Order: sequence, then C-alpha cells, then structure tokens
Amino acid sequence: MGKTVTFLLLFHYTIAGSAQQPEWLKRVYLPFGSGISIDPKQKVQPVGSAYTSSVEYRFTGIKGGFLRASYCQMKNKCKTLENDFSNVYNGSSLLTTYTAGFGYRQMLKKINLTAVFQQGVFKTQVQNIEVYNGLYLIRQKSRAKVGAQLIAGLEYRLYENNALTIEFNKLFMTDNFHGSKYGAGRLAMQVGYATTVF
Repeated sequence: MGKTVTFLLLFHYTIAGSAQQPEWLKRVYLPFGSGISIDPKQKVQPVGSAYTSSVEYRFTGIKGGFLRASYCQMKNKCKTLENDFSNVYNGSSLLTTYTAGFGYRQMLKKINLTAVFQQGVFKTQVQNIEVYNGLYLIRQKSRAKVGAQLIAGLEYRLYENNALTIEFNKLFMTDNFHGSKYGAGRLAMQVGYATTVF
C-alpha cells in the first residue's frame, strides 16, 4: 500500500512540474482509499482490511460519465474446511481484483454522488492443509475467476479537482472456490481521496 501511494504522489508531482499538460490529462484522476472488508459467509472474524487504487477518466469534467480501472485487495480471516486428518484450521483469505467499468457522477453543491459498475478478474487465495509423507503442510491455493462489483459513493469536494471520498463495494463472483464462497457476496467500505494527475 505504501509503495503504491508513494508512486502515485511522485507521478502527480512529476506531471505537475511539466510546463504544458495535454487537455485530456486534466480529466484523469487518481482515486485511492482504504477501509474494511466484510465477508458475511466466514465464521471467524468476518471483518478484514481493504485497499483500492484506481485510474479514472472523466468524459465531461466533474459531472457526468467516467471510465474507471481499479486494483483492490481485501484480506479476511477465515475458517478452512474440516477434513479427515486435522481439526479446523483458522487462516486467512486474500481477494485481489482487477476491474474496469463505467460510472456516473451527480453534483449536489459540494457533494458528489457516484455509482460505478465494473467487471474483471478476481483472484482468490486461501490456506489449505495437506499431508505429505506424514507431515501436515499449509499451502496457498489460488484461483482466478470472472467477477463484477457495484460501487456507490459520496465525495466531498475540497477544491475543484480534489475530494474526500467514501465508497461502498458489493462483489459478485461466478462460482464457488475451495468448497465455499470465498469472496462471493463480500462487502467493503473505504475512505479515500481523489485528485487529478497535475
């Protein structure tokens, strides 16, 4: 997370130092945020962490339609399935999403309302217990599936091109993974900041 934020800030000030910026670049924003991930299907600590960084192109400025591409990570504690050779193991599940889609922004004085629908690749990683030569091994199992998410948010504009944000995510996945719906139906709430690249 720290490296991503550092990169975005360096990119922002590098572009800002240029003498001339292309007109299209003035419509490119860099929203990012962090908060909590809620997985109601897990019995052990359903509340985890979430972080998102995005690149957004606004077609008509602050108000109207936009295109957003996002990278998100959500980590939750989970309970792996029982098996014949061990008790239930308490581990963690990591959901990484790479999504893109269209959204719309409505202005209400200093408050903006946003809605985004994105589709993309969801990569789920969970810990699994296996037996090898009489030893119990904890291995990471992962699978990439197609998924979608619906995002609704509020923005408070500090200046014309800067805003504090709060967004709520609802995730949808195509099928089960590892015998349980890890990540399916997961929710997230994140607080962040959005600014232009110049």
